[in-house]
Amino acid sequence: MMRHKPLSKQEFTRASFALVSLVLIFGVLQNLESSNRDQGQLRSLTAVPLYKQQEPTAETLANEISRKQQEGDPALNPTASSPEQVEQDANPQPTEQKPLQSPQEPPNDLSNKEPQQPPQEQNQAINEPNNPRPVMHTFFHQVDHLENGEKGTGMSDEADQALIQLWKEAWYAAGWTPKVLTIEEAKLHPDYDAYREQLDKVPLWGAKRAGVNRLYNQMCYIRWLAMAVVGGGWMSDYDVLPLRKFNESIQNELTVYSVSEAGKQATPCLMSGTHKGWDSFAHEILQNGLEHPDVDLWSDMFALTDLWDKHPYAHTNTIVDGSRLLTGAPWTAEDCSRFNKFDAVHFSHHMVVAGTMREGESFEDRPRLAKTLWEKFERECKESEKIVDIM
Repeated sequence: MMRHKPLSKQEFTRASFALVSLVLIFGVLQNLESSNRDQGQLRSLTAVPLYKQQEPTAETLANEISRKQQEGDPALNPTASSPEQVEQDANPQPTEQKPLQSPQEPPNDLSNKEPQQPPQEQNQAINEPNNPRPVMHTFFHQVDHLENGEKGTGMSDEADQALIQLWKEAWYAAGWTPKVLTIEEAKLHPDYDAYREQLDKVPLWGAKRAGVNRLYNQMCYIRWLAMAVVGGGWMSDYDVLPLRKFNESIQNELTVYSVSEAGKQATPCLMSGTHKGWDSFAHEILQNGLEHPDVDLWSDMFALTDLWDKHPYAHTNTIVDGSRLLTGAPWTAEDCSRFNKFDAVHFSHHMVVAGTMREGESFEDRPRLAKTLWEKFERECKESEKIVDIM
């Protein structure tokens, strides 16, 4: 068995001094590390890669983020808020962020509710996700004044514009995008020039062939071309207002919604159809008008009625004439129940003739009467909103 040689006094002194030195150095390093940690300037040397020790700014940022993640700081956002911070924070792995949700846009006001571009195919525009509202068209062309300063329609320019504005507001409130077509759309039809030339041969003179509303009656034919140009869809007269929401799908080449089944009479004040349907019937009614040269007036309404059996089209009656609302008396519950069977109301010229008017009221008062009666229905009669199938 080997024995260790006892240390000499000098060797013992040197060993003791070395041990004490190590203890002192260890204590100094511990204090230094603790102090730097408290100041947030230095983490444990083994926690920082060597290449990071050469970039003190990045080191500080990385360590600070790591420390807060370990502490579960809920305010920590690993994705930097500026490009500079993103570059400095390239090493830590950012947590997955959900995309911010944009606040819901408020509904467009009436001055900006029409599509920026007319749909090429109305049936497609109705069903596209980026156009959730179906489009309701109307057609308007400012007719010339007569020699006495009036128009054959009995409406001033101001009254026309007031009724158009009411039409826009009402259809927009019912969930539609109202769009006013003009003769400019019709002129885009490849047959426009030939159509217009033939239309001059259709008898549209009116009583005593006075021709008071000849241009107005011609425009009633021209609107069919405009609807074909925009790809078909829905069209109403500008004096037809909705009473409730209804199914806007187009199920036939042409459907007329104001008819008298008993008399087989059609009023083209609310219609829907495909591009093919509008284009086909635009030419059918023109040809039908040319076949009646010996009468004073053969409007598109007369032509459409005459085609009831000759060129059948879908039809149903969902329109109430405004004269039935213009009673001059308070509405009863039975009145409201009767009105609620219809989808829209037609504040036509016939309303002024057949309705109960106050003394001095005339066609010029149609916008005011239409607005009053429509708002009265909304206030007193309208049932809870529900979409109904009108076919």
